Amino acid sequence: MRVLSIQSHTVHGYVGNKSAVFPLQLHGFDVDPINSVQFSNHTGYNTIRGEILNGKQLLDLIEGLKNNGLIHYSHLLTGYIGSLSFLRAIVDVLKTLRAENPHVTYVCDPVMGDYGPGLYVPEDLIASYRDELIPLATIITPNQFEVEKLTNMKIRNEHDAREACKALHAMGPHIVVITSMDFGVDVAVNESREIVCFASHRREMKSFSGSSVRTIFEQFQVTVPQEAAPIPLVAGPKHPPPELRLIQSKSDIENPTVQSRAIRVHKEIVAVVLDMDGTLTRPGQINFEAMRNRIGVPTGVEILEHVYSLQGGQHSEAVAVLVDEELKAVQSEQGLQLQTGLHQFIEALTSRGLQLALLTLNGHEGVNAFLKTANIPESTFDVVITRVHELFPRKPDPQVVRKLGQVWNIDTSSILVVGDSWVDVVCGSEAGAWTCLLSDKNHKIDEKAQTKASRCVDSLAAVV
Repeated sequence: MRVLSIQSHTVHGYVGNKSAVFPLQLHGFDVDPINSVQFSNHTGYNTIRGEILNGKQLLDLIEGLKNNGLIHYSHLLTGYIGSLSFLRAIVDVLKTLRAENPHVTYVCDPVMGDYGPGLYVPEDLIASYRDELIPLATIITPNQFEVEKLTNMKIRNEHDAREACKALHAMGPHIVVITSMDFGVDVAVNESREIVCFASHRREMKSFSGSSVRTIFEQFQVTVPQEAAPIPLVAGPKHPPPELRLIQSKSDIENPTVQSRAIRVHKEIVAVVLDMDGTLTRPGQINFEAMRNRIGVPTGVEILEHVYSLQGGQHSEAVAVLVDEELKAVQSEQGLQLQTGLHQFIEALTSRGLQLALLTLNGHEGVNAFLKTANIPESTFDVVITRVHELFPRKPDPQVVRKLGQVWNIDTSSILVVGDSWVDVVCGSEAGAWTCLLSDKNHKIDEKAQTKASRCVDSLAAVV
């Protein structure tokens, strides 16, 4: 494999091509470097001297390679770019390489800046990266600062990172690796001295810390002793960080010690938990006002909260009212109104081999009547959980979803909870599951649930 690496070069220290070429060669890549700049040292020092290659000079070098039949590369790797003309010349370079080999993998590190020092490049490069270069990339490796510049999104947590990755995927790249994240702390190396990365594939997302990241960590340990004082990020004279000891790290680069592995944060959905009222049926089937009046539920108190606070005969009578009103909804003269596309939805889930559970606050009498009337076999569901179950607590207790994960022997991050209310969303999200809020445009949207849900849809078809 041949790599064309277009990055910065420094006389002293290891950044850009000086930090990339040697490790790639150790791992068997044949690397041809082009230096986008030649500086005395990196920009972390108080002063720098040197030259910046312009776009015409870059294209002259490529023309020389092309004229001698040396233009066949498997990979293009770009890093620091110091001028707009040079960035646009990269676009032409990639077109030339892909004319020779359409399968060239382009790895773009959009080096623009970081927290503390801010931008390293002219601000007009941000838009050109976003509009011209990144759409052509196969893989991009921005840091958190650069992601926020490219997407105009603030990353404060894992959810924000996923959304930012989606935005970057929409620009074109197949793989996005956010090479350092801190979620608001001062440095990208936290107290446990771990480098936090986040990688996203078009069809799956995961936090990433495999052998490649471990190699960086080994170099960091060699460069900065464990007892080293933190590098101050303050205004005034720059405090240049210690240089990478790349040569001293040769054995670690060749044979990295893998002590950390990737942890998926977005696993494939293998199980779906479905609410019943307002989800599998149209909203408003049960007359909750009549239920409250018949039982005598005080204003501001949840119906089930009140019912289960009652004792003896009062409790039994209240439960009987619940059952009666639930059965009325199923057996009314108007007929049970099913959610649009219900049977196609169930068929779509079962045809994919997904595990299914029905999780409702209705009693088993109402559930049985619903399944019979809707012509849905109870065997469709692996588990049916009503408001009273000997093994499972009632929602919104997230323990019910955790227990379902145990029954299915899967992690809760592989479970999707679908419902129409805050109860469904909080039950799933606090258990670590994905949640989908089904909102009906003809009924008031639960804004609290909408904010917390992983996704909001207006039809069962949209869930699929």
